[in-house]
Amino acid sequence: MRAWRGDFGAMNVRIEITDHTGTHVDALNHVTKGEELYGGIHIGDVETEHGTSKLGAENFMPIITRGMLLDIPVVKGVEILPDDYEITMSDVESALKLEGLKEPTEGDVVLFRTGWGSLWGKDNQRYIGPPIPGISLEVARWLSRRGVVLVGGDTPSVERIVKEPPNTPHIEPVHQHLIVEKGIFILENLDLEDLSRDRVYEFLFICNPVRIRGATAGFVNPVAIS
Repeated sequence: MRAWRGDFGAMNVRIEITDHTGTHVDALNHVTKGEELYGGIHIGDVETEHGTSKLGAENFMPIITRGMLLDIPVVKGVEILPDDYEITMSDVESALKLEGLKEPTEGDVVLFRTGWGSLWGKDNQRYIGPPIPGISLEVARWLSRRGVVLVGGDTPSVERIVKEPPNTPHIEPVHQHLIVEKGIFILENLDLEDLSRDRVYEFLFICNPVRIRGATAGFVNPVAIS
């Protein structure tokens, strides 16, 4: 749309987009376990035509904390992990040792590189999956015990997603554990290639998602400062 008065002209555009497009942080209203959201809230009590009345993206606060990158392809000696690879605690321990990092502690952010980010814009069908590599439930529980505030990755899911047989229940146990059970945010579709190339494994992490009332995610352009 173009509007003007006298010789002054200006233009606005209308943007329509889902809240899980591009790099985004999942809000705590994104996932249920059965009919329950984080905090034992029943989805039927908060669901509306415009998102939810509780736990939406309007509650996001800036995250400024220690961040760490676990570069799993480097550990495995490959450019990119296999399509359905599950990141195990053995992989995590090997990455910490190789990168000279201490275990995450309360308030930290942990990011996982699978190499999947290199597919963005080149092989989108493979990138979207399934299958998609990602962390195991064991790793998610290890992270939650250490009190991390956010877990991120360079895939659309962070956890491993496999091809499911027809007419079988869909499962995402990592999402349910981190978001529903522990209130830990998940950050998806990250570009971690530059950090990997420069071997930057520990940094100041700054993340300030867009706050949209009732939305189930917030767009973000996070920053790592080494």
